[in-house]
Order: sequence, then structure tokens, then C-alpha cells
Amino acid sequence: MDMIKVRIQLASEGGGATGFTAVAREIAAEGGAKAFYKGIDSALLRQAVYGTARMGLYLNLSESCKKSNNGANLSTLQKAGCAMTAGALGSFIGNPCDLALVRMQADSTLPVDQRRNYKHVGDAFTRIVQDEGATSLWKGSVPTMLRATALNVAMFVTYDTAKEVATASMGDTASPFSI
Repeated sequence: MDMIKVRIQLASEGGGATGFTAVAREIAAEGGAKAFYKGIDSALLRQAVYGTARMGLYLNLSESCKKSNNGANLSTLQKAGCAMTAGALGSFIGNPCDLALVRMQADSTLPVDQRRNYKHVGDAFTRIVQDEGATSLWKGSVPTMLRATALNVAMFVTYDTAKEVATASMGDTASPFSI
């Protein structure tokens, strides 16, 4: 689905087909079912890096705020601040994976002489650093960080608030799952 989304976004700028079915057919024509999984290693690495970084950062930041509140629950503003910081930093850390993923998914839309033909995420990282410099791994990081701040505020503030309400009404054993 992500591959189709990226291709629709690219096609909308270049005047190509933007319908879901048409784009899916184009991708399938490039290499069958396997073509839908271009960059899957980048996507999985991104999820592992970004997902764990933002969760770990949020938990540490919120615990630190809780200590400064003498153990009291965080205010909504404190939760939002922790979530924004965790999202921004986590997405900054994961941006090289995002960059590799988008390039791998978009590669076959480029003219043949401009294609990068990365073999895997490690090859993408190595060649980006060699050809463009290490800082190029963070191209597009600002919009990615802004998106992550909004996502994380919505997710973590809602989760923590719901957990506090459930815990208050049902006690500490309200949920066997806790982050």
C-alpha cells in the first residue's frame, strides 16, 4: 500500500496515472508481486529505529517530568511537549531509512540513466554517503519531523490520558499491557 501511495504522489506531479488500480497495475508490470516490496528492508529498519526511539524517548521524558511533578501525572501540555520532542527526535534518527525507502520505491519512475538501483538499505546508505555526503541522509527531515510531532502528540497524549482515566476508575491492575 505504501508503494502505491508513493507512486500516486509522484504521478500526481508528473502527470501520470493516479488511480489506485492503474498504479497497482503499473507496479505489477515492473516485476510482479515482488515489485510491491521494493524498499521493504528500509521500511522495516525505519519502523524498528523510529518506533523504538520515539517510544523510549517519550517514556524517559515523561518519567523525568513526572519526577519534577513529585510523582503526579503530567499535565496535557507536559505530555504534548514530551510527545513532540520524542516524535521529532525519533523521526530525525529514522530519517535515513525514510530517505532510502522513498528512493527505492520511486527509482523505477526515473529515466533509466538516472536510476540508482540500490540493492538494499545498506547499499543505499553507503552510496548516498559516498555520492552526496553524510548529511544528505537527512534530506527531508524537517517535514518528516513536523509530521511525527503531530502524530506523536495525538497518539501519546490520548493513550496516557486514557490510561490515567482507566487506572483511576479500575485501579492499577486495569491493564496488563503498559508502556
